[in-house]
Amino acid sequence: MLGNFRRLHILPTLVGLIIFYSGLIPISLNITLEMIQLFQAYFIQQDLNLYDKNSDIKAEVRSSNLNSQLGQVRYIISDKTGTLTQNKMRFKMCTIGGIKYGSMMTEKFTDEAILDDLINNAGNAKSIRDFLTLLAICHMVVPEKVINSELEKIIYHSPSPGIEFFVT
Repeated sequence: MLGNFRRLHILPTLVGLIIFYSGLIPISLNITLEMIQLFQAYFIQQDLNLYDKNSDIKAEVRSSNLNSQLGQVRYIISDKTGTLTQNKMRFKMCTIGGIKYGSMMTEKFTDEAILDDLINNAGNAKSIRDFLTLLAICHMVVPEKVINSELEKIIYHSPSPGIEFFVT
């Protein structure tokens, strides 16, 4: 009979402790997660692989949850300004109509297949023509003709080096 009495007192005490500490556990969990994110932000800033020697700039973390947000990146969409390529725009590869032209392994775009498909009027020749036409005319480059004593030279002005790259 005494054993049942002890069990009856333990159950309300246990329920009371769970209710009492139920607010403490989520708070300590949030504090722990925030501390982990701060350590991760520190390690991102100290990472030598994220240091750019040319501009002498290292990674700067402005948000403690940067690391968790990076895990959600599925697609990188870049315009042709070169902002994601350190303003060193190199056209190496493109996909037109689901067909890949070029290679990321080469220094320059050297795929002859795009020209062959265009000349032989392949199934995606119109898409290739449209892609190259839009690449050539959709820019904000203003040419300026400079005439020196004997040289006639064209200087291109654009809002970014990447856009200027496509017309030179």
